[in-house]
Amino acid sequence: MASLLDLVEVISNEEHPSWVSDSNASLKAFNAINELFAVKAKRLKDGRSTLSTLKKSEWQISISEVATNISVSRVTLGSTASYAEDLKNYIGEINQRLLDKKHCIQKTLEQTRKKGRKAHKKSELLRSNQQLRREIDELEKRQAVELLQLTIEKLPLPVRKALGFV
Repeated sequence: MASLLDLVEVISNEEHPSWVSDSNASLKAFNAINELFAVKAKRLKDGRSTLSTLKKSEWQISISEVATNISVSRVTLGSTASYAEDLKNYIGEINQRLLDKKHCIQKTLEQTRKKGRKAHKKSELLRSNQQLRREIDELEKRQAVELLQLTIEKLPLPVRKALGFV
């Protein structure tokens, strides 16, 4: 699976889609989306511990964010421009890539978190602790009985007879 940096390189090296043109704001929007992708991908990678608390706006790209970034009206980019549908589709593709990466990172985090006591709930730990204590008590009783039998076996025969063990 490709790393986030590989995805950023692939996107930055992509040829411009057919809807991107120098004559309007589409080129600026395209470049801004790619820059935002790099920033958001880095945020996903660096924010591993807080991944579950990240707001959607912190890891996804919106049209209004792109519009603010290139100083164009959100309405122009989102609906009135001739390339608006293509721009929305492209942002959707980029957001899907970010979502896939987020799920991949979350899956990795879940696998690594399943180790240690922090992976279990308190009630599970208490139940496990009680069960282990019961097992220890049983083993101690069994060991005490075995030790007593061994001691009795090692006693001389006259002492065992006197005590009534024979």
